Amino acid sequence: TCCSSDLPYVGCTTGTLNGVTFPTCSGRSAVYIDPNIKDPYSMTWSFAIQYQLFRNTLVELSYDGSASAGDIESPNENVLPNNYDAGNNTLLATVAGNGQVYRPMVNFGTVSYMTNVSHSSYNSGTVHVQKRLANNLSYDSFFTYSKSLDDSGVGVIDLNPQLYKGPSAFDRRYHFASNFSYNLPVGKGKKFLNVDGPLNAIFGGYNLVWQYDTYSGNPV
Repeated sequence: TCCSSDLPYVGCTTGTLNGVTFPTCSGRSAVYIDPNIKDPYSMTWSFAIQYQLFRNTLVELSYDGSASAGDIESPNENVLPNNYDAGNNTLLATVAGNGQVYRPMVNFGTVSYMTNVSHSSYNSGTVHVQKRLANNLSYDSFFTYSKSLDDSGVGVIDLNPQLYKGPSAFDRRYHFASNFSYNLPVGKGKKFLNVDGPLNAIFGGYNLVWQYDTYSGNPV
């Protein structure tokens, strides 16, 4: 038998399995570190091709990639095997209703194992069109298609980390940014109202600027 005065830690309770009552402590947690844990590392690579499309217009095609390996995660080790009594719906329903007594370490809730288990990658292609200032007009535009994948958030130690792999929380597949600038041909030395004095001070020296930046949303 077990009563509240027998509980080894404050905040513990009791559970019963196969007619035996014993202390359980789902509110307690622990973390232990892989003694062979290593520093994660990352790699980057890129290349670009430029072509002069017109006299003052440059087109650039570029690729950028990166990856990190050995990222550190802390999955929970205090869980039943993923295939525990698979197909036995009656037992699985019992476990779901009273899971603490079925944990390998009933005196703990989460037991995290900090180790190198995660990986991430990023790949992108960009089209860049740039026009230097000529005939009062300049612009600079980018379109990027990218994909970021990772398996961060690995939650259970006995599951293949690849099962967690998917789009990163910050993955945004499409990104377009552009800016245009046009110097108005008005004022001293310009095509229209080529005068000095007050008229030039009032109407000369203006330019129009347009900026645009849009991208697809975060993954659902």
